[in-house]
Amino acid sequence: MSPSLHTLDIFFTLQKDREGRDFSPHVVTSLMETLPLMAPNLKTISYAVDIDVNHGYIKAFRHFVQLHTLSIIFFALDEAALWELSTIPTLRDFTCFIDLSNSSALTLPPQGFQSLLSLHAAGSFDDLTSFINAGQLTSLTHLCLPIRKPPIARKPTDLFVAVSRRCNRTVFTSFSAAIDYKFSSESPPPNCLIQHLEPLLAFPNIESFYLSFPRAPPSIHDDDLARFGAAWPQMTAFRVVHNRVNLQPSQYPLIRPTLSGLVDLARRCPRLEAFRVPILDANVIPEETAVLPLGHGLLSIFLHDIVLPATGTLAYTNAATVFNRVFLAIDLEETQKRVWPHGKEWKQFLKVLAGMRKLGSAEGGD
Repeated sequence: MSPSLHTLDIFFTLQKDREGRDFSPHVVTSLMETLPLMAPNLKTISYAVDIDVNHGYIKAFRHFVQLHTLSIIFFALDEAALWELSTIPTLRDFTCFIDLSNSSALTLPPQGFQSLLSLHAAGSFDDLTSFINAGQLTSLTHLCLPIRKPPIARKPTDLFVAVSRRCNRTVFTSFSAAIDYKFSSESPPPNCLIQHLEPLLAFPNIESFYLSFPRAPPSIHDDDLARFGAAWPQMTAFRVVHNRVNLQPSQYPLIRPTLSGLVDLARRCPRLEAFRVPILDANVIPEETAVLPLGHGLLSIFLHDIVLPATGTLAYTNAATVFNRVFLAIDLEETQKRVWPHGKEWKQFLKVLAGMRKLGSAEGGD
């Protein structure tokens, strides 16, 4: 192994012997204790081993003097492992899975993770809240939180309050989260996004916002868009995702953003380039004075479908006219390629927009 090696991906499993017994995991410890001697200048390590060897080798990561990026997956890190890793002064990008079920109260060194720029941490709602509260994430610019279990000992807002307290409001620019657990009567979905995420409004320089609700389509109010837009005027990407392909009209959330709300968000965020929500309601359109051509730079829009007036071609055309007038930069050809199979109304709406553009181009040429 060359001493000049900078990037290493490690992936392996321990096979069973003929009697079905696991081989001794000492090979993992031996490898990690030797690796800093063989390749001391490693900067990026992706470590995927599907066994738990009590984290005895974790200290080895501290011997890489240039380690910037570390990804540890397949097993969870406990308090002892997080303490060791938090003391790596060069660490800038960290991906991990956290399990603090055996920890009464997580503590980290006073300067723990102070140099991190990007953090991707998965775990339960309560464990992630404890971890964020224990760290000193003053350099963090990007945070991604796949949340695997609902809150039990804490309130739904506690995690986002912890983020607002521990991250530097000047440098923090990107937030991403996946609410990857089933909602229940004990842990119901929010009535609107701002209900749980309001603490994030304290960050004035947010540029990218991504929120995934794999289990249920989220409720998004126009007031959510207005408050996010007012708090984050530098925002370039707003994405709220629900991954179910075959979402039917009867399953649409009762509270959904409207075309009027999207236009208002665009006015508040002149740099917005990407917008994604499951459903957009085009029955509510802005007043005529609010839809003068903006020359807005929105390039990408992704919807599962759009809710259009049930009757009346005039109302349908009015909605398309507003959309076409405000968002002239959208790449309709690329957008049409990304229409989901059940987005019939959205597909038809895009055809009308394309026709309007062609007609406008023809009239301009004359």
